[in-house]
Amino acid sequence: MLVVFAGEIACGKTTLARRVAEALGVERINTGKLLRKMHPGDYTRPEMQKLGRDTESQDRFWWLPRRDAVVDSIRKSSQVATLRLRRPTGILVYLHCSPEQLAKNYAARGDVLSESVARSDSDERRVKFALAGVADVRLAFGEPFEIQLEKIQKGLGR
Repeated sequence: MLVVFAGEIACGKTTLARRVAEALGVERINTGKLLRKMHPGDYTRPEMQKLGRDTESQDRFWWLPRRDAVVDSIRKSSQVATLRLRRPTGILVYLHCSPEQLAKNYAARGDVLSESVARSDSDERRVKFALAGVADVRLAFGEPFEIQLEKIQKGLGR
């Protein structure tokens, strides 16, 4: 079983992934922490985006566990294709967040740079179109967690 989240920067993927992993009793893979472990240093959001693109193109998910897990974020359609080949029983969950809610989330984070990157980065602009369109499960920010978890479990065939 593999649950992989996609959605715009600051839409709540990591928070939701943490809760889902706890509820399902499986490991959560934090992709940001994984990148920082692979490439130690203090990076800006644009630098992290580039590291993610470079790592994905070079390593092809060598880090993906064979055991059950929840991955908090992927950014590209090519990643979805690779994951589906390697873990065909996994599901892609797209978390939608309204522009108004995203603005609130950025403000709460004090994260002006991430908002700027999200609006200017070509991969980020494609996330909501390409990945939302191929997601197995679509969730809305602010839905009760119990409903979100039920939709994920249904997507997993549980």
